[in-house]
Amino acid sequence: MLRRQFLSLAAAPLMPTRPELRALIDRYENLLATLPPPPPPLDLPSTAAALLHAPPAQAEPLFLSLRDRFWDSRHGGFLWQPKPLLPNKQLYGQALALTALAEYTLASRRKEPAELSLRLFDTLDQRAHDSVHGGYVEFFLHDWSTPPVNEPVYAPSTAVGLKSLATHIHLLAALTALLSLPKPGPARDRLLELIAIATTSSLPPTTSLFARDWSPQPSPFPPALGHELIWRLPAACRAARLPLSPYLSLLRSLFSTLPPSPHTPIAALELYLLTSQTSYFEAFRQSPSPSSPTPLSESLTRLRQALQSSP
Repeated sequence: MLRRQFLSLAAAPLMPTRPELRALIDRYENLLATLPPPPPPLDLPSTAAALLHAPPAQAEPLFLSLRDRFWDSRHGGFLWQPKPLLPNKQLYGQALALTALAEYTLASRRKEPAELSLRLFDTLDQRAHDSVHGGYVEFFLHDWSTPPVNEPVYAPSTAVGLKSLATHIHLLAALTALLSLPKPGPARDRLLELIAIATTSSLPPTTSLFARDWSPQPSPFPPALGHELIWRLPAACRAARLPLSPYLSLLRSLFSTLPPSPHTPIAALELYLLTSQTSYFEAFRQSPSPSSPTPLSESLTRLRQALQSSP
């Protein structure tokens, strides 16, 4: 009996020590600093991503590019690509732009990106919000009119007339950031709506595409999508002043159900911070290091949080 207890204790995952956490932080900082430079941004998603991850000295030109080259001054919202022109409006790109603008506002404390963030949110709310079924319609022509069913979409995560969990998780992230700005309008109500949609649409994790009324459509459920929800939902709940406890079992279930993805390390760290269960930190230890900016920087943020709370 004593031997069995000893073996059980020996097999238990170990609490991370402060020296281990410091070493991991140094490693992730080095990985982030040595990433190869991304290709020059050409379209809305790549320009928004570049602004989101840019060092302060490089952020201003990217903001000006979004404002001057991508913003549609006549109809509102952002072009997908100014040259060669791809003018239609896809919510996936708009959500990435809104996140980048809101985060740039927080970093720079400038008034102009804050105003553009709120103009974009107002445009999306007026043009794309689905007041009948909830969530957002995802694809429009350049003037926000309804496209024909055979109109090609720019990002493969959706199709004309469908709603995607990927876009709605990015919208959830965008409104989480937007709520940090003054006078965000009805953003909290929309974020509460998106939290409900994301949490009811991801279990069981069998599809990521839905009809306009949220009836499931045949499609795969990418594991990275579930892992991304795990680490984005707690921040969304904090921004919306909503308790996370009703959703914790969902996050645990997603983590235990899904195969590994590039977002596994962040999800594992997030669950470790939420629960203090060392099994989640062990899952992080056993995960390959991320190799792209968002997983690396988000993992680094959580490692620093773990160090702060470490005895």
